[in-house]
Amino acid sequence: MDSGKFDASTDSSVVDSGPNQTSDCRQHTTCKLDHAIAVCSEGECLIAACETGYVDCNDVAEDGCEATLDSVEHCGVCRHGCTFANGSSRCSDGTCELAECEMNFGDCDGSRDNGCERTLTTLSNCGACGTSCSLANAVTNCDTGHCIFAKCSAGFGDCNGDGAKLAEGNGCETKLDTPDHCGTCDTKCSGATPYCSGGRCTGVVCDPGRADCDNDNLMCEADLTTLSNCGACGQNCGPLSNATATCATGQCAATCQSGFKDCDNTLANGCETNTRTTSNCGECGRPCTYANATTNCGSGACALASCTSGYGDCNANLTQDGCEQRLNTLQHCGNCNQACNLANAASSCSSGSCQVGSCNTGFANCDGRADTGCESNLVTSNQSCGACNSACPSNRTCSGGRCVCTSNSNCGSGQTCCNGACVDQLSDEANCGSCSNVCASGSTCCSGTCRNLATDFSNCGRCGDRCDSDKENRCTNGECRCANSDSCPAFWRCCSSGCKFGLGC
Repeated sequence: MDSGKFDASTDSSVVDSGPNQTSDCRQHTTCKLDHAIAVCSEGECLIAACETGYVDCNDVAEDGCEATLDSVEHCGVCRHGCTFANGSSRCSDGTCELAECEMNFGDCDGSRDNGCERTLTTLSNCGACGTSCSLANAVTNCDTGHCIFAKCSAGFGDCNGDGAKLAEGNGCETKLDTPDHCGTCDTKCSGATPYCSGGRCTGVVCDPGRADCDNDNLMCEADLTTLSNCGACGQNCGPLSNATATCATGQCAATCQSGFKDCDNTLANGCETNTRTTSNCGECGRPCTYANATTNCGSGACALASCTSGYGDCNANLTQDGCEQRLNTLQHCGNCNQACNLANAASSCSSGSCQVGSCNTGFANCDGRADTGCESNLVTSNQSCGACNSACPSNRTCSGGRCVCTSNSNCGSGQTCCNGACVDQLSDEANCGSCSNVCASGSTCCSGTCRNLATDFSNCGRCGDRCDSDKENRCTNGECRCANSDSCPAFWRCCSSGCKFGLGC
């Protein structure tokens, strides 16, 4: 821990992670939560801080700091799930990335925000982005990503037989309205004056847009601009899905209903594409996407449904950069412009919610709540003096992180308040006789006076032990000894160790 921060390990109510203990922590000496530094507050185990790499995303203390911010469920911030349309995702360094597209889908615009936005089964994107599946005057299909020739368009034929070769051929190159190819390839009209109109051989000359469809060789009774005979006899233009069929210049066409378009350029299926979806919003292939957002296109215009969890549109410029702001910064924590600035703490917002990173020196998060910061002053708080929940007695005050007295009235009988501590000045060697009077090394406080118990005649060996002035009237090494032989019995001599019998010591 940094030298400038209060070390929570000095608080007996804060412990390292281990097997979760969620019962009434007042009954135990420890309080443990997975991957967390925990505190016991009012009998409940609470998270004070998470271990590096872990966060509490579900706001439930019982399972500790249960999540990491490198998963697709919590990528960079809590509850920011990585999802992409029609593709799989991964989380790399707290950023969602598109892993790969599902089958028959592609990321054709190169933007990860809208995922794999293109279906690769259309004539313009068949099997791969930008791969066209089209032939001149022909109907083609893109089946599971493979281009397939279906048939020639009305009034045209593949008379050289290379239409099915797709890109290698020239499609349905022959118009079937000539005497040599009338209605079908190589169908020749006979007679002295052969004519072909509306794909039928006739002996009469028809004006443009008319045909002898009943083959009576008498008159050109059919109008080739109608839905039942559009450009050729029997060429019917309708009905068409989500469209009104029309015949213009001898070709069938469709007028799409509101909200639909013919995006695959295939008349047979009408206006097949709903242009009120996020992949085709208002126009064919126009994606409705904003960065880090969920959108909708119910009205045919792109609109924001919601920002992706963990992001916000904090600059109110949605169309330019979408939901541009990660909501895990100290300025934007959980919501736009919601600052994370906790009292007496280094704040953290890596999980998207304001958390205590570390407490300032002399402060602690004793209630386990993030919103109150490090609310306890361990230097002056009578309730948490020096450590969380370490309360001072009623007659003491917290000063400098310890419980101290302020006057003699705070102390018991025979004690004096010296420098915040209640002491007995008759025996306290640091306050002998008066506050701060410290006895020198080798001295002992006896009745308020510093004494050397090794040599003091009146306090020999211990306070109050006085040597007999008539016999053992000197103190040596804390023991009473004779002063001379006169103080010894008859026939005894005074030696250094005391009175000895005989003439010598």
